[in-house]
Parts: sequence; C-alpha cells; structure tokens
Amino acid sequence: MHDTTLLQLINDDMAPAQHLLELLQAESLALHGRDLFLLEEILAQKQALVIMLEQRGRKRSQILIDLKLSPDRDGLVELAGHSSVGEALLTQGDMLAGLMSDCRTANQHNGVSI
Repeated sequence: MHDTTLLQLINDDMAPAQHLLELLQAESLALHGRDLFLLEEILAQKQALVIMLEQRGRKRSQILIDLKLSPDRDGLVELAGHSSVGEALLTQGDMLAGLMSDCRTANQHNGVSI
C-alpha cells in the first residue's frame, strides 16, 4: 500500500514540477527583459509551487522513514525491490528528481542574473 501511495505522490508532483520549470524559464526571459510586473507575477506562482512541492517531498520522505528506509533514492530502490510497482516507482522517481534538478539549476542561473 505504501508503494502505491508513494507512486501516486510522485506522479502528482510531475505536473507542478514541470510548471515550476516553465516558470523559471519565463523568469529568466523576464529578468533579461527587466519586466518587473511579469517578475512579480512569476514570483507569486513560483512561491506557491515551491511550498507545495516541499510539503509533498516531506510526505514522500516520511513514508520511506516510516518503512525504516532512507528518505532518498536508496530507500526508493529498496522499496521498489519488494513492490509490484517497483519499476514505475524508480522510473517516475528518477523523472521527478531530474525535473527538480533542472529547476534548481534554472533557479541558480536566474539568481546569478539578478
């Protein structure tokens, strides 16, 4: 049951993470164009998404901790090894991790631009 819940949480975060990446890319363009109105709009949306993704990330970590697993990819791999949805867990987990990494990179790039 925990494995399917975790998979659902990962899947639920894919669209918001993709949207965050798109906002960060739009923010980069707005920074270069010095469009303050657009930057304010993006910031509000970005903050809401970051808060939501952080909360859901903590929830995913807590599920792994409750199962006495590490709250990272190693824990996910261990859970996947005992799960009927193990392959999907790893595939989707890696996709979400990649999106979040792209978001961090874009955010750091935007920070340098400021």
